[in-house]
Formats: sequence, structure tokens, C-alpha cells
Amino acid sequence: MTWKSIFDLSTMQHQHIVYTYAGVLLVQAAYLARLIYAWTHPTLPQP
Repeated sequence: MTWKSIFDLSTMQHQHIVYTYAGVLLVQAAYLARLIYAWTHPTLPQP
């Protein structure tokens, strides 16, 4: 099995691997975006 055969969506055999990989990358990108937002938008101290 090669990388080219895994990401070939014409074969249904490895399609779930590609979707799982894409889903994990999406979750990681969302978490990174949340961290960047938290770092760049600090909350003001409450009086």
C-alpha cells in the first residue's frame, strides 16, 4: 500500500482512512484557530 493508493478515492477500500485523516486535520486546525484567537483577544479584567 502506497500513499498514492490510499488517497485514490476511486477505490472504496481506503476511503474511510482518507475521511478520518481529513477529519482529524480539521479538528486540529479548529483547535489551533481557537488558541490563536484566545492569544490575540485577551479578556479584560473584571472590576
